[in-house]
Amino acid sequence: MAQVRLPVIGSVGRSQPAQPVLTGIDAMRAEFAAQSGGTTVYFGADSSQLGASARAVLQAQAGWIRRHPEYVDLLFNAPAGASADQSHGV
Repeated sequence: MAQVRLPVIGSVGRSQPAQPVLTGIDAMRAEFAAQSGGTTVYFGADSSQLGASARAVLQAQAGWIRRHPEYVDLLFNAPAGASADQSHGV
């Protein structure tokens, strides 16, 4: 099962609380978001055109999906916190 440790954001030298270790579907969602630049793209107001940054996010998302096709159904259809076994039943 995949595990992802979230990056620590803060000042160097300060004591930081331990970051949670994500497992299962939550880890895959975090990896998807981190490696693809986000989970959401936005259109301009009253527009069907995507800006350059939105197109870049979509291209990165497509690349991640091509590299991990086995997780697509789990990522986009499973409830947050569900295990892989629970997600297969969705």
